Amino acid sequence: MQESVDSFIGAFAGCLAGNVLGSYSERLTVDQIHKVTGGSGIRDFEDGIVLARCFPADFRGKPTGGWFLPAAIAESICETREYRLAHTLRKMFDSHRAHQFVIGNATAAAFEKWAVYYDSNGKIGRSPVEFARPEDPEKSSGTGVAKRAWPLGLFFAKSPLNYKQTAFMDVVLGQGFPTHYNIRSSIGAFVIAKLMYDLIREPGISAKQLKKQMIATIAYMSDLYGAQNPPEKALERLMENDLQWNQHRLSGFVLEAVPFVVKVFFNNPADFRSGILTTVNAGGNASGNAAMLGALLGAKLGVKSIPESWRESLPGFDKACELGEQLFEVAVRGK
Repeated sequence: MQESVDSFIGAFAGCLAGNVLGSYSERLTVDQIHKVTGGSGIRDFEDGIVLARCFPADFRGKPTGGWFLPAAIAESICETREYRLAHTLRKMFDSHRAHQFVIGNATAAAFEKWAVYYDSNGKIGRSPVEFARPEDPEKSSGTGVAKRAWPLGLFFAKSPLNYKQTAFMDVVLGQGFPTHYNIRSSIGAFVIAKLMYDLIREPGISAKQLKKQMIATIAYMSDLYGAQNPPEKALERLMENDLQWNQHRLSGFVLEAVPFVVKVFFNNPADFRSGILTTVNAGGNASGNAAMLGALLGAKLGVKSIPESWRESLPGFDKACELGEQLFEVAVRGK
């Protein structure tokens, strides 16, 4: 039982650590990072502060949507003691309105529409639980859902409710469609959420079996929902070959970012620091990618795997640990 609690705490602490450290290299290229750090890349928060001086931005050194959105979902579950879609969406919206953290374009567009609905008490505007309908669905293929949906994997893994894969898929898809119309975003989110679920549900599972289950499950989803260029193809390529990614700057495109995060996870099964540094030094969508990876590695390795100096540098570290413990209690005890 204690191992499970540590996994929940580690997931939230790891997410926060990856997110904040990644904020320093967010939107930067690999060349920019190496030029400022003398070729060594980011090694700790001090290097991040140096980068922030050279490339100032309001979000550097602060949590972004990669932390606040999954935290809002977890807080919603803790408040209601169950998963309620509408409540999680309102919780995310209120968190963004209060903190004004960085989010992706699709999520920002949805929040703008929801503001009309919420501010009019539901009299006008689009209800948040309705599907997003962007003019160009191909532009709704980011990692906004994957960054926020992983707490569902934690919650359902320990919930006394009977787990059915198709039901869990529907939950993740339901979480994704209000902001991201393109099915690939939700399939990518399910990759992370299901991986988190398996880590908690089967802590002794081998990496080989974990990969096999993951790819088979995603292939099933892709066939079921008719997704083109499904994520499992990108995952299969990465699993079979050496790690490859855009050496210029890693994007937030779900077919690039999620497979990258998964590959780094499997390449660093026992080293939180190494995995996070690989991710933040890829630049681009660093804060979101490192947040997802930090959650996975934190769940697998526990909070003590996070370097002590990093923990001391994190704003809100204790709160993150408390949130993980609270979600565990709700998941185990239910209502």
